[in-house]
Amino acid sequence: MTRSLPTSYSTTLAGSTMSIIELYKISSTGMSSFNYTDAGFGISFAGITYDPYPIKRSKISFSTDLKTDQTDVTLAKNWGIDMGIRKDVLAGATIQIYRVNADLADTDSVLLFDGEVSDTQIDESIIKLRCATLDFLNIELPKREFQVGCNWQLYGSHCGVTLANFLVSTTNSLFTTSTKVISAPEIQAFAGTTFADNYFRGGYVTGLSSDNRDLTRHITSHVGITITILPPFPFDFALTDDIQLAPGCDHNLTDCEDKFNNLINYGGFPWIPNQDKVL
Repeated sequence: MTRSLPTSYSTTLAGSTMSIIELYKISSTGMSSFNYTDAGFGISFAGITYDPYPIKRSKISFSTDLKTDQTDVTLAKNWGIDMGIRKDVLAGATIQIYRVNADLADTDSVLLFDGEVSDTQIDESIIKLRCATLDFLNIELPKREFQVGCNWQLYGSHCGVTLANFLVSTTNSLFTTSTKVISAPEIQAFAGTTFADNYFRGGYVTGLSSDNRDLTRHITSHVGITITILPPFPFDFALTDDIQLAPGCDHNLTDCEDKFNNLINYGGFPWIPNQDKVL
């Protein structure tokens, strides 16, 4: 028996349209967020404006051996993306892909992909980003281990240390080179504080002006007046450039209590018995 929809319902469906579009958010430490849509118009989603741009993706595939989702995102070249690649900050950038109803973006959406840029390819007119998820890490690796050292990431939500309370800013009168070793003759005085050896080890230094603005480099060593970073900054510093340093943590009780006054949030198990020496 054939069933017919009520005339009123058919009329409603005939007058209803749904514009499905995709949104691409690419961001990384050391660069601005790039927010694009494959639609022919701009759209606001979750408080962020996505600009129309020539961009597309391949089918999201699932690799059973690596347990990761993978996709290739292709977009037209532009100054911002080119600069991100030249400064070597696009590799490892996070990328989210949303599919939304253009008319009800904030209430009708789905997250299609959430991962990282694992590789970049560039030619005369296009840029291709190879992207992969890291969801398998949450399955195969424990999120917290029974170990003496603290499990938490410094300045993270579990750690609870407020980054702003420990940032040290100064002008670049301290820098003698932007390659590997940064000589800082005034490091014991530029913030009005004496810093012990290794205070900044494991932390990072960020450029606040000129070509190195918003670029961050890891501090591998801090001894006396010398800070060593890895990798080097891509551009030379001017004497008037501003920089900012953040201290690191050895993830032990001493740093947690004496350096950050944060013992209540210590994420390790310091009283786990050591292996019996007899064994």
